[in-house]
Amino acid sequence: MVLALVVFQVTKLQMRAFKLKLFVFLYILLVIASFVGILIAEYVEHDYYVLEMATRKDNTSDTRRDKFKTWFARKRIKKFGFSDKCSIQISSQGDTSAIYVLTEKSSESGVDKKIVLGLIKDLNLIGCSVNVYNEQAGLLPLHVAIIRGDIDALKLLLKLGADINLVSKREKKLKNLNALDFTLAIIEIKKNHGESYANQLNIHEILKNHK
Repeated sequence: MVLALVVFQVTKLQMRAFKLKLFVFLYILLVIASFVGILIAEYVEHDYYVLEMATRKDNTSDTRRDKFKTWFARKRIKKFGFSDKCSIQISSQGDTSAIYVLTEKSSESGVDKKIVLGLIKDLNLIGCSVNVYNEQAGLLPLHVAIIRGDIDALKLLLKLGADINLVSKREKKLKNLNALDFTLAIIEIKKNHGESYANQLNIHEILKNHK
């Protein structure tokens, strides 16, 4: 009788251990399946888009292609924590152009520049203008790129339609200056402070040759 009771208890413990192991195994399997499912979905979406672009006829309207591009842009924007709105709330600046904020981030150390510039491009693709002032600073994203000597950001903004004739609204020496004059003013300020302005000289050449 006692032996039978011991065997029963041992069997009961073994069953519990088996159930626990089974539960852990199924849970891990579910996590792996979910991860694989996400990867497959991403691949299928990308593959479908590529196939659509490759097989469409030459006389087909670009409207559908533009919709695909916009859809993917919105998805990438949300993936990196941005909404698909053109402005974001910053405590010190209030309602601010998302492209302006990203242009500031572009030249910061430790930031993946490729991702930041890609987000600027995506925001523009969904309809966000690169010519929106930061009202507190009185500057455009283009002015930020000039100040920071960010040639990559500057080239992208120009490609996306940045207007070099729009003037700065900043006070004192940097007020009412178009992009070319603004660059010269920044060069002068940096020169007076003993700072390097080589990038600004390159930017000035880029702006002069911009059509």
